[in-house]
Amino acid sequence: MEAYSGCMECFLPQAWCNQWEQSEREGGMYRRKVGEKCKFADVVLSGVVVGLERKKVVDEMYGRMAAAGFDMRDESEALKYMGRKRRWGGLETSELLREFYLIGRDK
Repeated sequence: MEAYSGCMECFLPQAWCNQWEQSEREGGMYRRKVGEKCKFADVVLSGVVVGLERKKVVDEMYGRMAAAGFDMRDESEALKYMGRKRRWGGLETSELLREFYLIGRDK
């Protein structure tokens, strides 16, 4: 996962995860809250894994990855794609969260 693409435990944007807070020193950057544990660990990743059991989801994701220049059949390529940071809806997040959204929207 690229730096600042989200919480590395739940994969939600840092702005949404309870264990992160915006740093006053560095505009727009986040830092971990001391003593706070992520309440949403593995939510996004689990949703994507379950979604990948459906052929339609795999086919559509394959198309999006190919359009972005990644090969879903290559595990390292798939991980690079999912870990890419992107701006989406005014948030810094990852492709993984976008895929989670697209899988849930299709259900």
